[in-house]
Formats: sequence, C-alpha cells, structure tokens
Amino acid sequence: MIVVAWGVLGVVLALAAVLAPLWMVSSTTIPESDRRLELQNSVRGTLLQAAAGTMVLATAVLAYYQLRSSQKQTEIAGTDLDIRIVEQLNSGTPEIRLAGILGLERAAAREPQDLERVLQLLEVFARRSVPLNRSQPTAPEPPPLGVRHPEVQEALRVYTHIRPVLGWSEVTAQHERNIAEQRFDAPTFQLVDLRGADLRYANLQLCDLQSSSMRGANLSRADLLGAQLSGCDLTGAILPFARLGQCTLVLAKADKAFAMNATSGPLTSRRPP
Repeated sequence: MIVVAWGVLGVVLALAAVLAPLWMVSSTTIPESDRRLELQNSVRGTLLQAAAGTMVLATAVLAYYQLRSSQKQTEIAGTDLDIRIVEQLNSGTPEIRLAGILGLERAAAREPQDLERVLQLLEVFARRSVPLNRSQPTAPEPPPLGVRHPEVQEALRVYTHIRPVLGWSEVTAQHERNIAEQRFDAPTFQLVDLRGADLRYANLQLCDLQSSSMRGANLSRADLLGAQLSGCDLTGAILPFARLGQCTLVLAKADKAFAMNATSGPLTSRRPP
C-alpha cells in the first residue's frame, strides 16, 4: 500500500507539472508572453524534479520490500527444508534416511552459511544410528558398515568431506586449549560402531573417537590430526599414509593394523577430486 501511494503521488505530481504552470502563471497575471513562458517553465521544472524524486524514492521503497519478502521466503523455505530432512533422517526406511543425507549435502553446497548446522545433524545421526554395544558377547566380524548401514556410511562420507580442513597451527592451538581447559570441544563419535567403515581421505581432525570400534576400517590417507583415539579398537584397520599427529592413543588397540607410511606431518595427498 505504501508503494502504491508513493506511485500515485508521483503520477499526480507529473500531471501537475504539466497543468499547474498554466493555471499558476496565466495570461491574466503575466500579460507578457516571454515572461509568462519563462515562469511557467520554471514552475514546471520544479514540479518535474519533485515528481522524479518521488519516483526514485518509491523505487527504493519497492526494492526494500522485495528484498524483505525474498528473505522471508528464503527463511520459510529453509525451515521447511529442515523439517523435511529431519523427518527423513528419523524414517524407519533406510532409503528415505539416505535421501535425507543427500539432501543435507545439497543444502551445505547451496547455502555455505548452513554448513555448521549440517555437520551437527550428520554427527548426531551417525552417533545415534550405530552405537557400540559392549555388553553383547563376542560375535564374528560383521559385514562392512556400507553393507550394514549404507545411510550411515554415506553420512560419514558427507561429514568428513565437507568439514573445513584446519592447518597444523590451528589444530595445535585447539589441541593445547582442550588440554589446558580439560575439555574436548569437538565432534563426538564416542562409543560408535564404525567396524569396516570406509573412511579413505576422511577429515577427522580433532574428532573424539574414544572407545569406539574401528576394526577393519579403511583409513587410507585419512587426516586424524589431533583426534582422540583413547580406548579405540583399531584392530585390522588400514592406515597407510594416514596423518596421526597429536593423536591420543592411550589404551587403543591396533593389533594387525596396517599403517605403512602413516605420518605425523602434512599429508602427501588430499582426497581425489
């Protein structure tokens, strides 16, 4: 309504610029034609300037309202997307849960400002989906994670590949801060069953994997810089060219783990394009 009012006012001023000078400076008040024409043009110019200014202001107001409307629509769409994805992640059907994971990957690519929220959802989903039950009796090794829970494997792939990669100094600073403050403010995958997981080229920097099972997991060229692996079962894990600098490995099991050319320094190669 405000924009319409400004537009109407601009049209009225434009018409006034044409008609008002003839009424305000008439032949009755100014008999001389040259002088009358000069005054009429002067009045007309003033009114046209006012009309132009009004139209510019109306355009600015319209642009503002369009921007606000677009922002509100984006917020509503984002909320709807969140609700739909959360419903998919909580579905009892693996295929629907997998669709939710792929939706989160697209959301992170489309809206970089939502990356942190997407990472949190993926972290919670993985931790909740495959908790490690240590009370169960020892059983034969299960199939790989991608066979048992393909949606969890996909969640880990998305999570570990969209996380920002930190530099050595950044990880060192965070690692020292955690030790000084006796806390570990980082992604938590404690007591998670990751047996047979495919974590090649995964970015697991500073992740808390304490007491989790990663038996037979493929961690080739994974970046575990500063990760907490205390009590973690790495039996039979594949670790060639993995980066293990500043890891905490207290009471970790690594029987038959294959760690050829694992390094504590920079990785020789990141994940393939």
